[in-house]
Parts: sequence; C-alpha cells; structure tokens
Amino acid sequence: MRHITITGSLGSGKSVVSSILKERLGLEVESIGSLLRRMAQDYGMSTNDFNKYMETHPEFDHELDNFVKSEGLKPTPKIFDSRLAWHFIPQSFKVYLYVKDEIAAERVYNDVGRINEKHENIGTALANIIQRRNSEVHRFKIQYNIDLENFSNYNLVVDTSYSSPSTIADIIIANYQNKVFSNEIWLSPYTLIPTQSSKNLSFENIQSIDNESKEFDRYPEDPIKVIVFNNKFYIYDGHKRVLNSIIKRISLLPCRLMNFKNDETLASGQAIREYIQENCKEEDLCDWNDLKAYIKDKVDGNE
Repeated sequence: MRHITITGSLGSGKSVVSSILKERLGLEVESIGSLLRRMAQDYGMSTNDFNKYMETHPEFDHELDNFVKSEGLKPTPKIFDSRLAWHFIPQSFKVYLYVKDEIAAERVYNDVGRINEKHENIGTALANIIQRRNSEVHRFKIQYNIDLENFSNYNLVVDTSYSSPSTIADIIIANYQNKVFSNEIWLSPYTLIPTQSSKNLSFENIQSIDNESKEFDRYPEDPIKVIVFNNKFYIYDGHKRVLNSIIKRISLLPCRLMNFKNDETLASGQAIREYIQENCKEEDLCDWNDLKAYIKDKVDGNE
C-alpha cells in the first residue's frame, strides 16, 4: 500500500476528507497545515502574514519538508494532508482537491476552527485566499521549481465545490484501492464554464444527447474536454453532455484536460489565453447560468 498525499486549494476540505479517509482506511493522518497554523500562532501572525514571512525565511519550509521526507520513508502507509508531500514522497498516491474560490471563501469565513484566520467578511476571505495561493505558488516555484497548479503532478484531481466530503472520499478510496494511478480529473457540472452560446438549447434538446451518443458510438460518460486557465475550468467540448448531467443528477464528471499551463497552446496552434478571450463571453455565461437554473428547477419539480 502506498502513502496517500492530499493537497489542493485553500478551503477545499483537505482536513475533513483526510479525517474520513483515516476512519475508513485505518491510516494515520499527518496534517502539515495544522503545524503551519501553530507556527503562525507562535509568532503572533495570521496564516497569510506567516506565508509572506516564509518567502524570505526558507528555514521554516525546510523544517516541514524534512519532517515529511522522514515520515514518507517509513513503510507503514499514512495520509499526508500537506501542500508538498506529493513532491517529497514521489511514490505516493497523489490527490489534489479543487474548489471554486468563492465557495472556498464561504467555507473559510464560516470555519470557527481557524483561530488565526479570521476575516471581516466573505470578500476579505476571498482576497486572502487568492493572496495566499499566489504567495505559495510563487514561493514554491522559487524554492523547488514546481508548479502547484500543474495538474499533471497528480494521480487524481477532484472538485469538492458541490459534493460532500463523503462522496469525495468514496472516489479517492475507489481509485486508491483499485490502484488507478493515472491522471484522472473529476469536476462538477456547476463548476465548468462555457465557451459557446447555449441560447438555442432547450431541455428536450439537451435530453436528446443520449440518442445522439448511441448514434455516434459516444457515451455521456466519456470525459468532457476542458481547458484550465487562471484556476478555472472551461468546456472545450461537451457542453450538451455537461447540461445533460444536471438532468441526470450526476454530481461529478470525468474530464480530460487539454492543457496544464496558462501559457500553452491548443492543437490548432491558438494560445489558451486568446481562445478564452474569444470564446468566453459574459452574455453566454449569463445564458448558461440561467439554463442550468431552469434545468435544476425542472428536475427538482419546481417548473
């Protein structure tokens, strides 16, 4: 059995999911985030301020790194709730938990357990989350030449934005026990952002995807092709299948990334940034959100 290393977005539920995995798998948890928060408290700083402080004081990172390396060499499998354990324990089962920033902000703001991470409102929580993420991405690129947000680093990426911690744990355990160590990514249909108009789509039109899939020997369960840009996921191919999943009450969809970095280009040669600017329009996003809400109401019997 391998160690399980869990990293991910701030507020993604790493600690809660780790606790569930501990209970179900009987493995001990090492929480580096808790150690970091205690360090910050000892120095009389918020976690954000301590992260900035660590940018010029790498000895704190080295102390945490050495602890993870040492524990990772031990034969008894453990769960590591840590930003970088996946890097220091390369043979581990590497899991990244993703969450939309605005949902992360709500979770962090309402989390009474974060003693030294209090926020005036959800807006300040959101700003601090983005600041801390940028600080960590910058610090780790300089110190270790790694990119936390390059999803090719991980065996499994799971979106926790709209799913329960128990559901997330189910997916992790299934992949871990079945030894599925490929680069899998599962995202909520409510997380995905459109890159084309949905104005002409109807409920009946979306339902017809099942017949179309059979006709073209393509199944709704096939991975949705997505683009990642600035920590957001955009649909490259599969808009109707995403909406169809809402009708079927599917909480997480298998997806396939078309890129891993912002500065990559598509197979067509077009830059990712240029593609997003050309195809992701505000009015299309509004129509898409209205259509999702209509579908959900209809499925829930409110229409």
